[in-house]
Amino acid sequence: MTENLTGNESKIKNLEAVYSGYMAAASSFLSDNDMFTPGFVWGCGDVSSDMVLIGEAPGKDEVETGKPFSGKAGSILNRLLYYTSCERSDLFITNTIKYRLARQRAGSLPSMIPVCENKSLSNRPASSKEILLASSYLKEELLILNPRLIVTLGNTPLRALCAGFFPGEKVKTVGECRGEFVKLPGFKDTYLCPVFHPASLIYNPSNEYIYIEDLKKIGEYLRNMSK
Repeated sequence: MTENLTGNESKIKNLEAVYSGYMAAASSFLSDNDMFTPGFVWGCGDVSSDMVLIGEAPGKDEVETGKPFSGKAGSILNRLLYYTSCERSDLFITNTIKYRLARQRAGSLPSMIPVCENKSLSNRPASSKEILLASSYLKEELLILNPRLIVTLGNTPLRALCAGFFPGEKVKTVGECRGEFVKLPGFKDTYLCPVFHPASLIYNPSNEYIYIEDLKKIGEYLRNMSK
């Protein structure tokens, strides 16, 4: 569960407790709603990093490797991190939903094949209830990590953080607030910056210049933060 974590042992121990609680709650939720229960993928990286990246949920490749952003979206993210002047090894990366949002493809029969090898599965969107359930555990995870900057990738983590830190307020989409820096309550000096999910560039490659613009802002923020 914590084999991909490095750094402060106390933080790692606390994260393991949060992950165990989430796994129990999520497994119960999926079982109660007669939904497919896939494998879990936890956070990865240095628990003392100044920046945390949050995605939506692991996909097939992530379940296979046990690490967030191991597939096509991860390759895009690795390439574009250049514009922040950060290496992936400098970051902590996690997901909002920590299991694959999977469902059986239409016309296929249920299978006992492991998730990473089951070609009859396709991805699905996260439900509002799943995001709400994940939001409280994600909040605990972030409070333990206590980074200086949190970057949400896509609408799902943005919704989860709004539910956890700004309950009752209207939730904006990434398109409405991308590249903006918002101070998060509960921390001494931590800011949130939403950006598009790197997978969006697979379908809209012309938007790469927007992504680069936002990552350059993040890089500038990090440089100013270190002064």
